[in-house]
Amino acid sequence: QDAASIPPFEPPGPGSYENLSTGTRESKPDALAGRQEASADCQDVISMTANRLSAVIQAFYMCCSCQMPPGMTSPRFIEFVCKHDEVLKCFVNRNPKIIFDHFHFLLECPELMSRFMHIIKAQPFKDRCEWFYEHLHSGQPDSDMVHRPVNENDILLVHRGVAVKLCQKQIVQS
Repeated sequence: QDAASIPPFEPPGPGSYENLSTGTRESKPDALAGRQEASADCQDVISMTANRLSAVIQAFYMCCSCQMPPGMTSPRFIEFVCKHDEVLKCFVNRNPKIIFDHFHFLLECPELMSRFMHIIKAQPFKDRCEWFYEHLHSGQPDSDMVHRPVNENDILLVHRGVAVKLCQKQIVQS
């Protein structure tokens, strides 16, 4: 083909997206196919960018943390997460592993953790436990010395054991 036979790119004119609307009128098969294609494209964009944007958010948190005293979360970062709460939850709902890969800041800020707690608790215990113990005290001495329970039942046994010992001490003291 020669260059003269290829039409120049023209942006779609007004009304060209009408077939993609979510109105209540009857859909034609072509309109339905177009809507499904647009929806698939939208999902692809989100899945393609979620990991990258989440990594940038983690980097932003690290930059904000450098300007704050240790143990304090930047009000600017908290404001950012609150402002973009719906978008972040959309990313995390589609791929919960994003929390474990990029959102380590949640471990350091209970206010932000509470926003994602229902998603975190829905993940397998092994993944939650690994994330928690890997990142809770990372960078601090003796962080490898923290006891990591093998499974969820071990945690319950530890708590029961502590409760039993406390009760026994109370009985002995009485």
